[in-house]
Amino acid sequence: MTTRRLVVYPLLAAVYSVLALAAANPEEIPGLWVLLSPLGLSLLIAVLAWVLLTVVIRDPDGRAFVTFMLVLLFTSYGYFILELEEIPWAAPIAHTIVPFVFLASYLAAAMYLLFRLIPNRRRLTPFLTLLTSILLLWNMAVLLRERIRSYPSVGDRASANRPASSATANRKSSPDIYLIVLDKYTGSRSLKSNFDFDNSAFETFLRRRGFVLPGHAQANYIYTALSLASLLNYGYLDSLPWAPEAQRRNKAYVNHLVENNAVWQFLKARGYRFIFFPTAFPFTATNRLADVQVPNPRQILSEFETAWRRTTLAEPVISWVCQRIDCPRGLTPFAEAELMEWKFGQLRQVPTWPRDGRPLFVFAHLTVPHEPYIFNADCSVRLPFWPSYFVVKDERPEKQAYIAQITCLNQRLQSIAGHLLTDSPSQPIILLQSDHGHGRMPLHIPAIDAVTPDRAAERADIFAAYYLPGADASIVGDSISPVNVFRMVFREYFQADLPPLPDETYWSPGTEVFRFTRVQNGRPSPQ
Repeated sequence: MTTRRLVVYPLLAAVYSVLALAAANPEEIPGLWVLLSPLGLSLLIAVLAWVLLTVVIRDPDGRAFVTFMLVLLFTSYGYFILELEEIPWAAPIAHTIVPFVFLASYLAAAMYLLFRLIPNRRRLTPFLTLLTSILLLWNMAVLLRERIRSYPSVGDRASANRPASSATANRKSSPDIYLIVLDKYTGSRSLKSNFDFDNSAFETFLRRRGFVLPGHAQANYIYTALSLASLLNYGYLDSLPWAPEAQRRNKAYVNHLVENNAVWQFLKARGYRFIFFPTAFPFTATNRLADVQVPNPRQILSEFETAWRRTTLAEPVISWVCQRIDCPRGLTPFAEAELMEWKFGQLRQVPTWPRDGRPLFVFAHLTVPHEPYIFNADCSVRLPFWPSYFVVKDERPEKQAYIAQITCLNQRLQSIAGHLLTDSPSQPIILLQSDHGHGRMPLHIPAIDAVTPDRAAERADIFAAYYLPGADASIVGDSISPVNVFRMVFREYFQADLPPLPDETYWSPGTEVFRFTRVQNGRPSPQ
């Protein structure tokens, strides 16, 4: 007679795979809600395997161990593929059926050997239950500890990071302000020299509509989160320590600086209504201070979930299924074209939305032209194309895909700018701002000494265009950087006491993102 009982360690192993990734990357977790879908899918896989195996394996301990091995196959498959991609001779077969057959055969052989060595599988159950419980509780504790240490309450801000200003303004005369951040949009000089792309047609359109385009706009930092924190707090981040043990905690704190920023606090005191466009990136995944979030952050596939899928068997299975049927929203990649087109449409309509007599501050971080490349030049949708992130002999496919996405984005921005200018009740301030340029960097950006000057300069070369009604074009410095954008706007329109800061670019390697080196023209400059 077979005992009916549930052995829990396969379920614990399924949960562990999600929490371990989250605990190792707490700065990628804007809210614990991003864990729900990965946890649900992992548990579903484990439960389905357990139920289906009841047909062929009556012994609950043996069935539990086979379920455990299937969970291991599901959760480790993506890591195996990522390793294969780094091996030149194995990379061509990384996304074929061969790795699955190899890994499944390896785990099957290991399972067979273990069954031969330990005929009584019940002896495994206490050990594996204890092991998975310890691993699960440990990673849960690490994740909670890091979130408590790294994320202050939404109202808690260090005064050093909030530049003071005694300016006041009349609510009725305050213009709407649109901040549209264009992720990884390279400046025209580098587009021409490194991509053989002439962006003058788009620039001419903007100038004719009254935009001011600085000739040599430059990034302050080469990472989006740092750039946004600097832009939205109109200050440099040199007070953050770069010690390796502080890297992870500071990344999470930078996310906090982006959410609870000085720009919004300045405008909130002047009666503004805050409209926020969330993204999949953790630093702009949500903003609890916004009056309206478009769409609800939980409707967007988070970057953490995308990363988790790429480390499991979920990504190839979902991709295979979605190529054959119309997948429901939430299964497609986080930068899906449908969502981006929807955001473009919402931006065009914002001027006509109810506003309760209050001026608007609209912050939209658009994750284009950043990869994955999802648009052709005519804005038709293509299968998502990711660059290799490794040294490649032929850069043309990535360059062509990047330029095609910029060409599409330019068309959409022309339409958005036209609607903002014609449909707004009064002339708005429009800030089109890149965070950093392309640079054709590997997955982990190296130290400045390991980067060629042309690529480093390209990373620092950014697109910028500003519509500043009633202001003289001379207020825009030719080499303006994000740190001075709101200093310029608040001085001009709110008489704020915010003098300009030096426009400087700081480089830091991916392993120590807070270890800054000032650069100029792609090379370290004297401090």
